[in-house]
Amino acid sequence: SDVVEATRGVIEEIGWRRLSVILPAGLLTKLLWDHYSILLHRRLPYHDLGWPVVGHTLAIFRESIEDWAAKFMEGKSAVLAHYFFTPAVLIKYPLYLTSIHRSELDGLLKPCWPAGLSAFLGKNSILTMPGGKGHPHHKRLRSKILNSLGPKPCLAVLPDLIALIRDKLDELCEQTARDGSIRFEPAAANIASRASTLQITAGLPPDVQARVEKYLAIGLDGLFSLPLNLGRFTAYGRALAA
Repeated sequence: SDVVEATRGVIEEIGWRRLSVILPAGLLTKLLWDHYSILLHRRLPYHDLGWPVVGHTLAIFRESIEDWAAKFMEGKSAVLAHYFFTPAVLIKYPLYLTSIHRSELDGLLKPCWPAGLSAFLGKNSILTMPGGKGHPHHKRLRSKILNSLGPKPCLAVLPDLIALIRDKLDELCEQTARDGSIRFEPAAANIASRASTLQITAGLPPDVQARVEKYLAIGLDGLFSLPLNLGRFTAYGRALAA
């Protein structure tokens, strides 16, 4: 086609060697612009964007988001940070109550996610919908979610939770007997991830449940990865496909 021929002509004119330098430089420039361009706004709270591109993501994985936020917010009511490849303002609860809560209840606010994350979550996700007055769809979804987390539904999946933990512990015993030792942290993360989805997967046929858990795990990997869609070659691309 004309587009293919035009592209081939541009590549031949520039040369592959120069193109191999230009493309990474352009990508790096785009990543740095996405990281620091928010500082062009005039009215900003105290800010600490961390390392270029990754921000504070590595610190959060190392310390947990709760411990990191507690230290990061010490002595401050609001801080502009950068983590999980997006800028975010962290605010303490008293400031939220006095300045934001009322507007949220009145339906005046709407979630604003990075384009990559919005595409991943989809327009029908409760996380991307505005809530409060005048937003009945969000209200219905919120009621269903809260009902599914009540005492009776949670107790109903207790046998599944016990079986999940027992299977993982048996697996750890087998691996320890075979290899002499085993790291518990990955197993604990796997148990937490699967337990958090039991309200969705419990009661499904075993093969379907295994597939759903597999796709949810791929989705979670993509959620905390660089939002670069290169199909199966990137975690974000695999998450979108899942």
